[in-house]
Formats: sequence, C-alpha cells, structure tokens
Amino acid sequence: IPAIKPFITVIIILLVVAALSALLLLPAIYSFLVKSGIPLTGGSSSMILKISGGRSKSSDNEPQIPVYEAKEAW
Repeated sequence: IPAIKPFITVIIILLVVAALSALLLLPAIYSFLVKSGIPLTGGSSSMILKISGGRSKSSDNEPQIPVYEAKEAW
C-alpha cells in the first residue's frame, strides 16, 4: 500500500524527536531535583516528606498530602 510509507516516516520522525527531547530533559530534571535537595532515594514517601517540609498532620482544614510507604518494584 503506497500510503503506508509516509505514515511510517512520520512515526519514525516523531519517535526520534521524542527520544532527543528525553535525552535533553531528563538530565535537566535530575539536576534540578539534586540542586533543590529533594532526595532521589527512599521512594515516593521520602520525596513527599521532603516537599511537605516534614510537617505532621494537623487539625486544620488544609488539604493533606498522603504519606504512605511505597513497596519497591524489585
């Protein structure tokens, strides 16, 4: 089918653009997190505690960030 070749070409171009943007953005995000002092180990619970400032639950009517222990994937 002759209409498939341009479709495949566009898909390949989009995949290359996505890969290049990931190569540029992921190191920038990592360095931003490191410079901000957000811990990158300990899972999501340690990140939530760092971002929330380690505040404990209070009786205010403010929305609370749920803090839970995440199970590791491996």
